[in-house]
Amino acid sequence: MLVKEYGKKNVTRYDRSVTLLVPDADGLFIDVVPARKAGAVWEIPTKDEGWVETNPVKMTELKEDKNAEYDELYVPCVKLLRQARRNLLGKTKPGGFTVEMALYTACEEGLVSGETMAEFFASAMEGVADVFRRIADDDFEMPDPSMDGKVLDFDEDADFDTARDKFTTAAADARTACDMGDDEAGKAAVLLQGILGSNDDFTNVFPMPSGYDKDGNKKSDSKSRTSGDKRTTAGDLRFG
Repeated sequence: MLVKEYGKKNVTRYDRSVTLLVPDADGLFIDVVPARKAGAVWEIPTKDEGWVETNPVKMTELKEDKNAEYDELYVPCVKLLRQARRNLLGKTKPGGFTVEMALYTACEEGLVSGETMAEFFASAMEGVADVFRRIADDDFEMPDPSMDGKVLDFDEDADFDTARDKFTTAAADARTACDMGDDEAGKAAVLLQGILGSNDDFTNVFPMPSGYDKDGNKKSDSKSRTSGDKRTTAGDLRFG
C-alpha cells in the first residue's frame, strides 16, 4: 500500500519496519512499524522474532508536553537531531527513535536548555552526547517514559561507542557555532552543515546565509551588517 501511494523508490523495507521518504516534505522520513494490541499498550516485533511492549499513544502525549514545556522548541529539535543522526551515523545504529529518547532523557535530567533554537539545539546535542557516553561507558539504561518502571531496549548491534564519539564532536561544533557572533555567520553555517548534512537532493539542510560563499567567507560585494538587518544569522533566526 505504501509503495502504491508513495512510489517504490521512497519506501525501504527492513526486518521489522519500513522507512518512508515523504515526497515534497523537505526530506521528511517516517518509520512505519507493525504493531498489535496488548491490553492497555501495544507490542512491536523484536529482532529475534518476538514481541516487546510499547506505548506510542502515551509517548505522543509526552512529546507534546515536552514541546509545550520548552516553548515549542522540542519537536523541531527532535527533527534536527534525527537529521544529525542520519548524517553522522548513516546506517549505523542506534536509530532515530533512540536519539529522540536520549533527548527526552537529557531534558528530564535538566541537561537541556535554551531560549532560542540555536541555543536549544547546541544544548540538546550536548545532552544526547552525554546520554550516549553513559550508555557506552557505564551501561546506563534509559528509562521508558511511557511505561512506569520499564527501560528502553536497544538493538544488539547498536554501536554506542561510535554514537558517543560522533555526537560529542558534533556537540562541540554546535556549541561553537551557537557562540559565534553575527560577523561569523558563514563559519557558523559551515559547522552546522557538517552536523546536519544534506537532504536527498544533496542540498544542505542548513543554508548558507546571504553574503557568504560556500566556505563561510564574506563575499567581496557583501554589504556590512547594520542594526535591525533582517538577513539570517547564526543566532536566533537559524532554526524555525
